Amino acid sequence: MPNRLSSFKFFSQCLSTVYGKEDINKLRKEITQDNIAWEDIITLANNMMLTPALWVSLSDKGLTRNLPSDLYEFLKELHDLNSQRNKKLKSQALEAIQTLNSIDVKPVLLKGSGYLFLNSFGDIGARMMYDLDIMVPKLAMTSCIKAFHDLDYHSDPEDDEQFINHHHSAPLIRTGEFGAIELHHELLSQKASSILPTKDAWKQIEALPAVATTVYVLSPTHRVLHSILHSQIVDGYHKRYIINLRSLHDLANLIKADGDKIDWVYIQKAMHSHTLKQALLGQLYQANKLFGIKWPEPMRANLSCRFHYLLCVAGIRWKRFARFNRDMRRYSRIDICQRYNCEDKGFQIIKFRLIYTAELIKRWIKGITRLFKQ
Repeated sequence: MPNRLSSFKFFSQCLSTVYGKEDINKLRKEITQDNIAWEDIITLANNMMLTPALWVSLSDKGLTRNLPSDLYEFLKELHDLNSQRNKKLKSQALEAIQTLNSIDVKPVLLKGSGYLFLNSFGDIGARMMYDLDIMVPKLAMTSCIKAFHDLDYHSDPEDDEQFINHHHSAPLIRTGEFGAIELHHELLSQKASSILPTKDAWKQIEALPAVATTVYVLSPTHRVLHSILHSQIVDGYHKRYIINLRSLHDLANLIKADGDKIDWVYIQKAMHSHTLKQALLGQLYQANKLFGIKWPEPMRANLSCRFHYLLCVAGIRWKRFARFNRDMRRYSRIDICQRYNCEDKGFQIIKFRLIYTAELIKRWIKGITRLFKQ
């Protein structure tokens, strides 16, 4: 009976962007032996929004015909639906660009919005998306939002208040559209903005020819650095010991598409200068172990990133370990301040750490009591 970790690793092998005939034959053998926990695989794929990517990856490897017939039909249909959806999102993005161009604004498409035009994934239906991220100059934010209001886009008034000091606007929604639009005046939130400054990103944007307009995206190097920062720092996967296959899949495809154009020395310096060496090495080690991505020069794995990977893997294999690890991480000053809305002062931190300890002990006692009652 496959466990959670073996299912996770099998899923990673299916998604891998680096493979040869031996890898394909090994996967085919595993699939045809009919001992794959497909329910677990599909649950994992759905949770990480990677189900269409699974179909594309298996198609590229010539393995879709080896799938159980019902799974084949499910994956194919979902991919077809996502392809149609992404084509409509692409048309929506083009309309947004033309609207902004009409008020003399040159927008830059970020993340998935840019991937729609870059073809980084080789298939427009591979990546699931739920919004369009567009960067505009900070001084033009008010006029840009007004332009979308004129197109019948609107935001929730409660969201408007929440996003006053945010690096992007509240989601702009229009009835009948598949995705919201988020206008960024800064590339990243405050915790990561100094590592990849918005002004530096603007200087190196690239133009892509598109139908009736020009689409601008970040440079290949900045696309990779932006992806790493967003997953490892903004979303906090590194400090939470989480392997997020969606962000790894993005990174793997960016490297595959633009490998020779990526300035890894620049990325290394940017991360190292902000004491984020281990966050960078940690994700690259995951990409190497799970997707077969080669280590970029001049970087190499160290003991710390190997140990970090083992802790991530332990959290996948054993739920209780992941829960214990999460509980321990919440003792950090930042987490305590966020959890109890307190000041970052010695006495306050000690006080609320004791309160948190009491809460943990209370929860653990309840858990032990339930075990004895079973």
